[in-house]
Amino acid sequence: MISHDLHDHLSEAVGLGLIDDPTDEHARVRLGATPDTPSQVLAGLARDKSVLVRSAVAMNPATPAASDRDLTTDPDERVRAVLARKLGTVLPSLTGEDHASLAEDVYVNLRVLVRDEAERVRAVVAETLKDMPNLRHEILMALASDPCFSVSDPVLRLSPALTEEDLLTLVRGKPAAHTIASIAARPVLNEALCDAIAASADDAGIRVMLSNQSASLRESTLDQLVAKAAGRTGWHEPMVRRPLLSATSAQMLAGFVSDQLLQVLAARPDLDPGVLATLRQRLAVGKQACRPAPSKPTQPWLDSQYSRPRAGASWHTETELIEAIRMGDLRRVAVVLAAASGLSLEAVDHAAQTRDARAAVALLWKGGFSMRAAAAVQTMLFGLRPEAALRAGKDGEFPLSHAEMQGAVALMAKFAPTN
Repeated sequence: MISHDLHDHLSEAVGLGLIDDPTDEHARVRLGATPDTPSQVLAGLARDKSVLVRSAVAMNPATPAASDRDLTTDPDERVRAVLARKLGTVLPSLTGEDHASLAEDVYVNLRVLVRDEAERVRAVVAETLKDMPNLRHEILMALASDPCFSVSDPVLRLSPALTEEDLLTLVRGKPAAHTIASIAARPVLNEALCDAIAASADDAGIRVMLSNQSASLRESTLDQLVAKAAGRTGWHEPMVRRPLLSATSAQMLAGFVSDQLLQVLAARPDLDPGVLATLRQRLAVGKQACRPAPSKPTQPWLDSQYSRPRAGASWHTETELIEAIRMGDLRRVAVVLAAASGLSLEAVDHAAQTRDARAAVALLWKGGFSMRAAAAVQTMLFGLRPEAALRAGKDGEFPLSHAEMQGAVALMAKFAPTN
């Protein structure tokens, strides 16, 4: 049954020769997607009973702002997501006085969508607006403060509209678990931001910052972090590889990092010759007394053998993986990936040390996960710079072929026996 109001508009469309049969859904879809369709007809189609028709109207750049406003509260989130993508795509082009009125209409509708109950809709807004340099502050901060990783992460990592003051406010406030790590992955971090992240005591955020070679860390700040790093194994490798490492930090690191990282440290050409001589002597004589023995695991998701995940499939789900990422628990992230993929934890650890984005993506694929957590796994666990991370395709598909991922899994499996 077509509503009386819609029937009037479709009758007008029939009279104009735009459509032959108003009951033909395919014809109404074409009509809703056509920019030349009269605005009054589009207004009627925005209330069509068909989701496909309303989606076509939501996608149409010629749809009147009032009809777009109706669609911001459409009962189907797929329609709202299509509308969000259109508005986010068109907004950056609406600059100057000539487009001020159109831009205002778009912002009115975006204010509704950035608070949409569906994470998917808000994530579409964030993805389309993350690169916009002059995004209005209220929209920007609504996205950056969103508790959902898929919404706030693209904006926190990439938005040029976020000022130093905005970022410091987010770090020093009561952010979501992933917020500081996302900020720490930004292409440029100045000393003030690095100081704030270091003071936050956010384990995952500090690890990402240490891995970010663009982070301008003061020598004193890095020394303070090194002094706290003995029990935080996730910090060790990025610290060993930090540029401008002081002699004090190098000597402290030598007291607790693994043999493999001690070799990396001793091979650095930029350290003081006296410090290098001390490091190489330690390697030669095998002095490891100052390194703490590994502690017994207390986590319920590990069995009595530290390097083996506990059996059972109820806990190594994508929900568990996302939760471990949000908590900044990198050991748990590695264990979930190992258990889900069927690889040993040693193999996952070794893969993470290679900093190979393909291995990270292959692990997610092998474990039956989506690309939803790919950015966090690559930057947090594998220590990759944000620009080096592989991204999902247009519809969230894996960026590698099945053959490439199978090959990467086979290489990882050779490192240690499977579980």
